[in-house]
Amino acid sequence: MSVEQAVSAWVQIKRELRRRLGAREWEMWISHARLVRVMGDCLLVSLPPRGIRTWGAQRHRDRMTRMAQKRGLGGVLLTVHADEWQQDQLMQRSGWEWKFIDPEVV
Repeated sequence: MSVEQAVSAWVQIKRELRRRLGAREWEMWISHARLVRVMGDCLLVSLPPRGIRTWGAQRHRDRMTRMAQKRGLGGVLLTVHADEWQQDQLMQRSGWEWKFIDPEVV
């Protein structure tokens, strides 16, 4: 699957979650989740580094993975947004720039 197809699948997953979850649950747990990388057939999704939001999104990871699998992907992996130092280290060590590759779904 191409990066463009994976981004499209992620946008579809977020839109489906927005429809299925109540407004409060969407805003608290999922709205801030962003796609940062396609790793093989898995999506690496980043969350704000606030424990409660990460915990809440983690509760929906299995649902996200099932939705991804329906779209031909292997799953969804969750991480937290990298801070400036982490981004710098990532670039120095691997040459990989930390950036969101999906459009923001509101």
